[in-house]
Amino acid sequence: MNVVKGINVKLDLAGLFETATDVAKLNIYVTVAGISLYSQDFANVVSVPDNGPLTATLGWPVPSFAPSGTYVATISIEDAANTVQGCVKATFHL
Repeated sequence: MNVVKGINVKLDLAGLFETATDVAKLNIYVTVAGISLYSQDFANVVSVPDNGPLTATLGWPVPSFAPSGTYVATISIEDAANTVQGCVKATFHL
């Protein structure tokens, strides 16, 4: 996916949990060339039943001064104890 500097990125997430999970937040962590550039928690308090769906839309600004390159966004799904219950990675290019 190619992203343009100076706009907002939006990710639509959808998935299923095999076992019931109480989700407290989603964390996005963005790197380029292994260097941390951005991290943000998104409150998303929801109880997901066995084999139940989790959907979310996350967005964040990409400043016009962001370095060019390949970015890796890691989205962690965490419970109230900050235990990671699931993880998704997305790659995009500036």
